[in-house]
Amino acid sequence: MDTKDLLESGIAGAAAMFSGWAAWSARQAARSSDSNSQRANQISESAHRTAEAARATAEAVARIEEGRFHRELTPEMTVQIVVHDRGEPQRRLKIHWLGPAALQHLDSVNISIRDDWDRTTVPVLGDGRNVEERDRTIWGPLRFPPRIDNADELGRHLGSFPMELHDTREFQLEGSFRPSWYEGAEGEERWQRQYSRSPLRLWITCTSGSYRPWTLSAEVDRATLMSAQIGGPGR
Repeated sequence: MDTKDLLESGIAGAAAMFSGWAAWSARQAARSSDSNSQRANQISESAHRTAEAARATAEAVARIEEGRFHRELTPEMTVQIVVHDRGEPQRRLKIHWLGPAALQHLDSVNISIRDDWDRTTVPVLGDGRNVEERDRTIWGPLRFPPRIDNADELGRHLGSFPMELHDTREFQLEGSFRPSWYEGAEGEERWQRQYSRSPLRLWITCTSGSYRPWTLSAEVDRATLMSAQIGGPGR
């Protein structure tokens, strides 16, 4: 083999060696790139999980604080049945808003009379014609006179009204009416006996600005005419 052939053979060998080294280097670079990419993905996923956990924690803390603040702003009221003697005794529902002072104003106050217990789950007997009358009956001692003081036609709900801090409002009351199956004088006596010592049960729902509504429960003694204090911060 002459010098030229030896030179060409050496160049070819060197080229082959360089090509092999380049291929090995490329494979190593690819492996390193894949490894770095996986590590980057793991770091990214870990950071995302950490951020999601932090966000969930922040939202939970915010909900707890919002709930606490909402409870602290719960309206506090006194509710009482009073009797005015204007020729004949007239019963009225008296509510007084005590606080908290941070609210200052209630956009709306809604009062509804509750039944003594929920009868909607009671099985319907016969042809069911009594169901509508049952649902229209106020199962308790008193109601609002229909269409007076913006009451509905059943005397169960009052139309909403605003209140300023320390306001007092009064609303007329009258005896509730028994359903038709409490027949005659005996039925009337049974109805009166059933509710002669029963309190007037109420839902009072208050709204103010963008706050969630507050719904207060009240049981007002109609025998002793004592006032009931309901609601208040933290309740």
